[in-house]
Amino acid sequence: KGGAGTTGESATQRTPNWKFSALYEPFDWVRLRLTRSRDLRAADYRDLFIYQPGIPDEFTIRNPWRAGTITSNENQQELYGQVRVGNANLKPERSDTLTLGLVLSPGGSLQGLRFSMDYFDIKVKDGINTPFNASNPVTACFEGSNGGRTADYFLETGETPLPPNFDLEPCRELTFAEMLDDNGNPIPGTINVEDLVSYNSARPANGLPYQRRGLDFNVSYTFPLNRLFESVPGSVALNVRATRALESSGVQQQSSPFGYYGPNPSGECGAALDRADPMNYENNDPSTGQFRNIGFGPYVVNRYLCVDMVGQIRSDVFIPGVAATPAWSGNVTASYIKGDFTSSLVMRYIGGAKMNKRWIDDPNQPGYYAEDGRPSNASVDNNTVKPYAKFDMTTSYNLKVANMRQFRVYLSISNLFDKSPPFTGGGLSGATAGFHDTLGRSYRMGIQTQF
Repeated sequence: KGGAGTTGESATQRTPNWKFSALYEPFDWVRLRLTRSRDLRAADYRDLFIYQPGIPDEFTIRNPWRAGTITSNENQQELYGQVRVGNANLKPERSDTLTLGLVLSPGGSLQGLRFSMDYFDIKVKDGINTPFNASNPVTACFEGSNGGRTADYFLETGETPLPPNFDLEPCRELTFAEMLDDNGNPIPGTINVEDLVSYNSARPANGLPYQRRGLDFNVSYTFPLNRLFESVPGSVALNVRATRALESSGVQQQSSPFGYYGPNPSGECGAALDRADPMNYENNDPSTGQFRNIGFGPYVVNRYLCVDMVGQIRSDVFIPGVAATPAWSGNVTASYIKGDFTSSLVMRYIGGAKMNKRWIDDPNQPGYYAEDGRPSNASVDNNTVKPYAKFDMTTSYNLKVANMRQFRVYLSISNLFDKSPPFTGGGLSGATAGFHDTLGRSYRMGIQTQF
């Protein structure tokens, strides 16, 4: 079966979405399934048209274009405002999804057993996100306009930084005051880089593509205990859910008006984006097939690096839509059920991983030492996070109360054995709360009712 259409929104009427699915059962205990779809998420009104000025001079920020000293940047502190803006040029977010599945549900002595495995591949293009917020546009504009050099570099060397390069996206989010003539009147068409008026806060944009691939496994088995022991009441339910992450990748864009010499070294992903970027070609014309040239050889203004975060717990690279993830994760649940009584024990498993695949903990590996022979910034003593498992327990009983459909009381214990999280260098505690428990053993009691 399948279907096709559009969102119905005027901004996306020319962007179709569709879905196709198929199901095949060669035997009554085997099922094969396939789904292929194009899904859309249209920008909402706030994403497109919001214009919400804030209070003038509401915040303080360091303006790196102002004069300062090595010992103090007090003179560089400046008051500025913010304007929350939309983006009327947003395109709809598109995702292409493929899932392939296998389901086994045998009978006979294995009645109640069910096994499923699904492969998923999700590719997202033009994802709607907010690339800059807070002080990021100022820092990104300054360093991007000056070949990656920081404000401290110019304070130490005494060199004069270049003005904002408004070809760069973060610079276009900044508003500077105009220069004044001798009579104190603004001079049209000029900017005073020492007087930052405001920045456009949270302007949404269509991001670069990203992709998730993996395998989902699910095994469930429910059987009465009298099948094994005739006199034992109740049933046991076992469930195992696991995910094998194969890819969690995206594209990191780096920009420099001075250029990066040669095409990207990161494979076809970056090279394909190079060829599609008009900023990387002579006269902004991608049809020439040549990188821009200023007399010193080929170079690119925008460099695209492909980053895959599977197999690491944390990341020092921010790519919207992409998250670090261990290769393996899953839950194992064992439940005993007898009438209105249920008790469950759950094990949560997080596989071992690197803290960060960009870091190096082996002195024999290239990059561990810098050119001066000292350990580089990428070197660490230990870059390994061991596998982690914690147990939770829940017991409940459904009481018969008057005419109520349900009156269920329960007690749950999280992190039953008070397992400490491994050190990952993340957060305030040195742990990563997204994967590991940072609270310790905790208790919860409650009542659930239905009338």
